[in-house]
Amino acid sequence: MAPFRRWVGPRQLLQRGLPLGLHAASLTLVALANTALRRLASLPPLETSSLAHALLQELLSRDSLALAQTTLQQLQSDETPDLAASLEFLLHSSLNHGSRDHLQKTMKLLATSPLFPAVLVNCLRKQERTTWPRALHNPLDILFLFRRFLSRGNPDFAAGIVSVLQGVSCTGSEVCLPFPAGTASRDYLYTWCDPAGVSRVALPELAFLLEPFGYLFAEIGPIPASECLAHKAGLELLFVRILQGRFVGLSDVYRFVVMEENRHAELGETVVGRWRLEALLTGVAEEMLTRGLLGAAMRLQRAIGWQWLRESSLERPVGDFAAAARAMAGEWQLPPATMFEDSGRFQEEFEKCGDGGDVRRRRERDGVSGGAVSEEGTSER
Repeated sequence: MAPFRRWVGPRQLLQRGLPLGLHAASLTLVALANTALRRLASLPPLETSSLAHALLQELLSRDSLALAQTTLQQLQSDETPDLAASLEFLLHSSLNHGSRDHLQKTMKLLATSPLFPAVLVNCLRKQERTTWPRALHNPLDILFLFRRFLSRGNPDFAAGIVSVLQGVSCTGSEVCLPFPAGTASRDYLYTWCDPAGVSRVALPELAFLLEPFGYLFAEIGPIPASECLAHKAGLELLFVRILQGRFVGLSDVYRFVVMEENRHAELGETVVGRWRLEALLTGVAEEMLTRGLLGAAMRLQRAIGWQWLRESSLERPVGDFAAAARAMAGEWQLPPATMFEDSGRFQEEFEKCGDGGDVRRRRERDGVSGGAVSEEGTSER
């Protein structure tokens, strides 16, 4: 029990609750929560925290790797609560331990767990970038995780990975790791891309976007020499979220890509053509409008609010305006005609929009009844 006596927990967590005891079989600490720090009073007052990292840390320090692996397997089989958070704390401790041998043992132990990808990425995102080379040696490891989770329809976790990928693969980063001998970032722009997987996770009504923008996942047409792996990964993530109709949180990905483009602009590597962020978003919105998806285009615009490009190369003529108008009208929520039968209600709604004076004159000309709109109020509006 020595490791448990030595480890109390991060000081900032001491005020979260009063420890009640330890469930030894699952290495779980049970505490009475401090309800004053809770947002929802309806939550149960008990909290649990896994102490698995304390025991595993002790076993690794005694060179008992095999016993540590057996213990971890048993904890996973028992579905120990908060095990992922505990393993992340173990990796944090090992990164700051100062011993490369101890870190290697920790990485070898965690690599046997299916929780390892999430534990590694979540840990690195909270660490200083200067510590990343201690845990990573090949940027392709992070690239594999990013594209595997993205093509499996998990853009939320992929969003966490992309910041790590940017740090280890972008030449503008202070901790950029070298790629395998004789290769560069550009050689892996399409490695592990899975167009079929992306197609499976797209909404049926938005899957048509894969045809005009398939160059993001399959090598189609020329690629600018300045195109960066991290920048392209950001575009992939942004596009997959759009395909899934997940517009909430899209602005965070947008800001990441903007910062990546600004970083390369400072290095004299300006992004051009269809690889520009605004070009992609403008093209997507135009394709939506061409199909009559006015609601989707408006949600995309509200989520990001980018500036549309006005370049002739991006213009896409609509072949059938009637079909596009009918498709758009199908999404509109028009108010019932009865709401305007009451002149008072009509006046109330009317004052919220438009040039009241001009409409009043037309109403008087056409003999339409209803309250008049003051010229003074119109001029003020």
